[in-house]
Amino acid sequence: MIQPSLTNRALDELCPRCGSADVTSMEELSEIVKTTSYQFAPDIAEWLTAPQSPGRPVPKKRRVALRNSIAFGVAMLAALFVAVFAISGALPGWPIWVIIVTLALSVSTRNWRTESKLAEEEEATLLETHAELYRAFLNRRKVWSRLRYCCKCSMVTDPVTMQTRSLFDVHELANSRIDGASLR
Repeated sequence: MIQPSLTNRALDELCPRCGSADVTSMEELSEIVKTTSYQFAPDIAEWLTAPQSPGRPVPKKRRVALRNSIAFGVAMLAALFVAVFAISGALPGWPIWVIIVTLALSVSTRNWRTESKLAEEEEATLLETHAELYRAFLNRRKVWSRLRYCCKCSMVTDPVTMQTRSLFDVHELANSRIDGASLR
């Protein structure tokens, strides 16, 4: 069954299930499937694409925090101005204006500080989540790069863990752990 002229690398390239030497990597299979052919369904090329890197999340709280603080300060300024006008019946003088502006700036600044702390917490959480997703992506890419497809038995094999799945379950293999933990 195994030819003596095969090198060690070629022995690794044999299908562990049927012993066939007609084994291709997932990248090669993806390129073959992308060509127009009667053998493959059109959506199989999309199914056989390698795992994609997760996009970096864009935190929006900091921008929203600034906008909210400015809006809250302007609203506070208007409310205090209307309250003084309603109480006195006339436009406030410059000492009252200074007090109104100082109070509005104080409230706006405190709001900005609170919102900034929340934004920092959100950014830290998003960064931590992204790092976790990226580590999982690197694991999937590592497994994906070593998967082999046997054309004879139509199975995908992980040569390290010796797990075998059908072509349609290939993502289960890619999502499996590197140390060969069994899939459930």
